[in-house]
Amino acid sequence: MDQAVVRSARLSDGDSVFRLLGKFATSYKPVRSTFDANYPKLLETEGSGLLVAEQGGTVVGYIVSADSLTLFANGVVTELLELYVEERERSRGIGRELVNQAVARAKDRGAVEVTVPTRRARSFYLGLGFQLTASFGHGDPFAFFPVAQMKTSMRMTTTVIGFIGHLREVTLEVS
Repeated sequence: MDQAVVRSARLSDGDSVFRLLGKFATSYKPVRSTFDANYPKLLETEGSGLLVAEQGGTVVGYIVSADSLTLFANGVVTELLELYVEERERSRGIGRELVNQAVARAKDRGAVEVTVPTRRARSFYLGLGFQLTASFGHGDPFAFFPVAQMKTSMRMTTTVIGFIGHLREVTLEVS
């Protein structure tokens, strides 16, 4: 089997990304006309990132990230917003490579922090060396951040969105 190649998404990948999005989205139903209007904007917007994993000419995964200029972090914070890999292609390192490439590109853009809000992918991020940094209410895990696999002086912490009032934040310096 061919090795997956991670690259920047192209306009021609739209159908494939929409197909994967339909499998990923659980809280929202993707609307094709809205996707068609927003997909090109996402590709063109500075500070947005959309990478795909292609294997044998087929897009089998994608990751979306977005940069925000912040005051609290003294610079740009990159948030990993969406990550999906075809079920049949999981456990082959594709998701790991998508995350690693997104984090490397964030660093190249000068990000001082990378955040990942998640509830459903706890074991995946823990397996990548991420650590739980926040929980809400009854201890539901919510956000993780990379420590072990990063050899960087970039500051890694959390920017957690969710239920205000139940947030506990932890900050670490990584070198």
